[in-house]
Amino acid sequence: MSLFNDLDDYKLHTEFCTNPNILLHRSYRADRARGRQRIAIQEEWAPQKPPLGVGQFGVVRLEQRQKVYGDTSSEHQELAVKQLRKIDLDRMRVDFRKELQALTKFSRLKFAQSQAFVKFFGWFEDDDHVYLAMEYFRNGTLDHFIAKGLLEQDAQIIGQQLLEGLKIMHQEQFTHRDLKPQNIFVVQQSPYWWVKIGDLGISKRAAKDDTVLRTSTGTPLYLAPEVFHYLPFQDEETDTYTNAVDIWSFACVLYEMLALQVPFTDWPRDLVAFCHGAPFPDGPLMDRVSTIAIDFVKSVLVPTPEKRPTAQEAFGAE
Repeated sequence: MSLFNDLDDYKLHTEFCTNPNILLHRSYRADRARGRQRIAIQEEWAPQKPPLGVGQFGVVRLEQRQKVYGDTSSEHQELAVKQLRKIDLDRMRVDFRKELQALTKFSRLKFAQSQAFVKFFGWFEDDDHVYLAMEYFRNGTLDHFIAKGLLEQDAQIIGQQLLEGLKIMHQEQFTHRDLKPQNIFVVQQSPYWWVKIGDLGISKRAAKDDTVLRTSTGTPLYLAPEVFHYLPFQDEETDTYTNAVDIWSFACVLYEMLALQVPFTDWPRDLVAFCHGAPFPDGPLMDRVSTIAIDFVKSVLVPTPEKRPTAQEAFGAE
């Protein structure tokens, strides 16, 4: 199935009402139990204020389902809807249809069964905006729980789930490129932690005959040093990197869960020093976690991308 056909399958038929507080989403489902191949479903959704968050291209709003006509079996009463301004996408030369590739890819059944990724329910548009409808999480994102403090066993459970998700993405030749606590959504809290990786729209897929990526994006505190050309002897003319950048970001997130602070607080000075031979910043970890945990973080927070383990290797070692 081509990318554009896949996107068309995920497009929501939406009517913007004269009442700005109501949206109508229409869809069709099969009901084999009743012997009907096509049932029309109409849902009324109400955008809530204030927005859940504000980003570079727009805002994220909570939508709550008010009414449904046709099929009441849907379990989703709330959605997080990202509203993107088309003028900003055009200015930044962002093709949103290509940016949605990872969202549609990992919403397919064989990947959805992993429960590792935020669910994508579809997209719709008006003259000025593109809207992405995604799973909403009442528990919020991982950064809120880091601020409250996590135990070593909490970090281990969450880390394993993140590596499982990265392993799947990398096997499919996708790189997340912006893994950080704010993009990790909490489904369940302690003691039965369950997290999902979100914001897949920034992800990139390498060509089949190419394992490198060529555009830098993401959050500096969690971005790998090769993206900034901080490595010694790195060719400053090249702007390519591999999915090893995700392992670095994972390592930074794991470090923060264990130490309750990022590994390089004086960024970028501390990061550059580490890349040029400064000792591993294990001080904040020493009094909080075991030597086994520290050794594992050291094994993934490695400046040279070729020396970092793959997601598969790290998953087996944790």
